[in-house]
Amino acid sequence: MEKFNVLLRVDRFNYDELLDYCRTKGLLVDEIKTWINVSEQPHEMKIKQLEEELRGTKRKLKALANEMKQKNDALADITTAIILRGRKSKEP
Repeated sequence: MEKFNVLLRVDRFNYDELLDYCRTKGLLVDEIKTWINVSEQPHEMKIKQLEEELRGTKRKLKALANEMKQKNDALADITTAIILRGRKSKEP
């Protein structure tokens, strides 16, 4: 938790401010940079995973939209056939 607090504190520091902070706390700039890299890795992996899930969801949505269009077209064809059959049977 202490590392997290340090990262929050130094997030907006410029390099000179970071050097001063490290001197007062007895830390190394490289050490903090390593903490930053380690803390960002899980987030990058999670973002990639979410992007892949989003692509999969978009593919499924597109497939469902195509299926719905096909079913609507088939229903329209059946309705037309029923209407035409009804008209033919009423003709004298």
